[in-house]
Amino acid sequence: MTDTAYANMVQRTPWFPGAARTWEGLKALATHKPAITNAPDSVEDILRTITRQGYSLDNLAARLLSELLITNFVALTVDYPTSTGPMSQAQAIDKGVRPFIGMYTAENILGIETGVINNRQRVTRVRLHDDVSTIRELRLDDGVYSVNIWKLNGGQWTRVSSVVPSKNGAALDEIPFTLVSTEEDFEPTKAPLADVCSINKQLFMASANLAMCHWWIAQPIPYIIKKIAEGEGEISVAPGTVWRFDCDPKEAEVKFLEWAGGQVAELRAEVETLKADLAKNGLRMLADDRAVAEAAETAAIRRASENAIVANIVRERDEGLNDALAWVAWWLDLEEDAIEFTGSTDFNAMPLDTAALTFLKSLKDTGDISREALIDILISNKTLPENFDREADAQKLAEELADRPPAIVMPIANDNTGQDDEPAS
Repeated sequence: MTDTAYANMVQRTPWFPGAARTWEGLKALATHKPAITNAPDSVEDILRTITRQGYSLDNLAARLLSELLITNFVALTVDYPTSTGPMSQAQAIDKGVRPFIGMYTAENILGIETGVINNRQRVTRVRLHDDVSTIRELRLDDGVYSVNIWKLNGGQWTRVSSVVPSKNGAALDEIPFTLVSTEEDFEPTKAPLADVCSINKQLFMASANLAMCHWWIAQPIPYIIKKIAEGEGEISVAPGTVWRFDCDPKEAEVKFLEWAGGQVAELRAEVETLKADLAKNGLRMLADDRAVAEAAETAAIRRASENAIVANIVRERDEGLNDALAWVAWWLDLEEDAIEFTGSTDFNAMPLDTAALTFLKSLKDTGDISREALIDILISNKTLPENFDREADAQKLAEELADRPPAIVMPIANDNTGQDDEPAS
């Protein structure tokens, strides 16, 4: 196929962005309910710009989740700039002398080496691509962590700097590096969206075959069977053109070569099959609303299984991110778990049904849950809007109670009514 023919084929073929839509849908599913960040107020500004590019913790978490879906191989590093002199923590933060988290995508992780130290698997060397001409090397030699920067100069890599990070004058005995993946492996593994991308490619090829078939069907070829007489030139084909031949009718014949298109049905069925496979592998992000109805129990099992897959990815993301945040807390002289990020694994975006609402109301009426807890549940399940104003609602409720008329106490009837009183003695 020539380049021109290929370009024409691409233009004729409808592109179905199944992988991209699945990717966007899974990210939205995992983030449609806000994450919970537990951290001291003193680190609020740091978390608002946790990376050197100025990304917030929520933004970094979203980018980390996105890369996990695409490559399942992401690295996090924690870097603490060296200070030029003694200063308070507040002064250091103001001057940018504070920990930052760096994120490296799979294509920028050049190599990871591990070893067994004190009966634990530890990372001993990491090579990371900062840019096209810079490589960052993290090393652990004889229990001392160092950072080497290599630059490309004249086709040769040259080390331009070597730093031994320290805290309170003591060198670090571990590399502040975390590999985030759904597999416990320091080698790249299959990404969650790998099968979706593969099927999307097959779908494009099947769509190309169908589009090519449609193109040929729509292009009947006129042909003439006739002996060319001397002086006759080319015969043009255009609407309104009339061909006149000065010969016996038996000596000329005009026909159209039309393609039957017998394979169209099979090609169309293949496209639909691949679309269905794409929806299944994409955790129903692309499912057809007109699909055949499932039994309630079957649908519940399938939905729980699909949600569990996404929940596992979210938990792996949180585990890796919290490992990096533990290093941030360590640099700031906080407790190891002082800063924690927890993404939501509640993917139920549908409001509660009548039975569930009635049950929750009964729990509130019997005092098993508070009004605040009930409102939290209703907001998390989209029954109430996220911007529900609790104070305004409580004030309105108090006003309604105040406007109600007072209760009327009816006198208790005498059970002896109609009976004669006993005579006084």
